[in-house]
Parts: sequence; C-alpha cells; structure tokens
Amino acid sequence: MVMLNKAQQVWDLTDDEFEVVAIPEWKIDGEVVEVRLRGLSGAERDRYEASCTRMVKGNPVPDPVNARARLVAWAAVDEEGNHIFKGQEDVLKLGMKNAKAVNRLWEHGCRLSGIDFDGMQAEEADFKNAQNESSTSD
Repeated sequence: MVMLNKAQQVWDLTDDEFEVVAIPEWKIDGEVVEVRLRGLSGAERDRYEASCTRMVKGNPVPDPVNARARLVAWAAVDEEGNHIFKGQEDVLKLGMKNAKAVNRLWEHGCRLSGIDFDGMQAEEADFKNAQNESSTSD
C-alpha cells in the first residue's frame, strides 16, 4: 500500500468505476441492450440523496417518486463518459420503462456508488466487526 502524503496525489488519480449491465427487457433489432454505468462522484451522490427527500411543512419527508430513474440517469454513460439520459424529461420517460429493468440498473448504480440499497452492506460490516472483536478478545 501507498500512504497518501499530499492532496495532489488524489487529484491526479482516475477513480471512476464502470460496469456494463445487460437489460434483457430492452431489445434493439432483436438484440439485448447493454447499458454502461459509472459510479457517482461524492458530490453527485449527495445531490442524488438530497433529491430523494422534499420539504413538507418545514420537515423533510422521503420522495421516492422516480428515485430509481434519477440514479440511473446520473449513472448511465456512453463510452466517452457522457450521460445518456439528460434532464427531467428523460428521467420521467425512464421512470415509465419496465420496472424490473430500471431496478436492475438502479441496483448496479447503487453498488458502484457505495449506496446501501438493501441493508446488506450494513449487515456485512456488523458481521465483520463482530468477527474482528471476537478474534481480538481471545
């Protein structure tokens, strides 16, 4: 491992992660469509998570409407890294597509972005911590 000793080392790194996901529900000319996803940056993830709540009478409440489509729109990119879906109109249209397909893309986008969508990461971390505590206390 290399110890970070100045910020410039991080700024010069390329840390984007990509994954190509097959969507059998979507076909073009009889061929299954594949979508390239990129993990969100820290700022993008913060904006996405903020978009999942709205204020009602001065209190934040969950806003799940099109949450999956919003994340997919942020994460879906072409080979040059440009967003495939742009703007609110594309998010609304994406939200009208097959829920199974959109959910598959959302799950992969969440994993790439470090978003714990099903509680498994927290459970795994708790399990690992419990294992470490029991092995160090022996």
